[in-house]
Amino acid sequence: MYVASPYSYIMYETEVTQINIPYHFKDKKLRIDKLMKIKLIKRLEPHLFDLNKLKQYGVAYIRGPLKINKKLKEALDNV
Repeated sequence: MYVASPYSYIMYETEVTQINIPYHFKDKKLRIDKLMKIKLIKRLEPHLFDLNKLKQYGVAYIRGPLKINKKLKEALDNV
């Protein structure tokens, strides 16, 4: 799980345990209809996958969920 500024690195390895959990929240700028449950696998060190390192794997910016490429997945699996 990537944590944005001021941290800007992949901070947690997690596993999704449940998806599409009904939930309703709405305000002026945000609407949520479904949630997911995640389980913490481990916390990663800041230097391993900071934004500069992610750019080396082709991740230019992170604005939300994204699919990672094979090289980045292999690097994450080897931590």
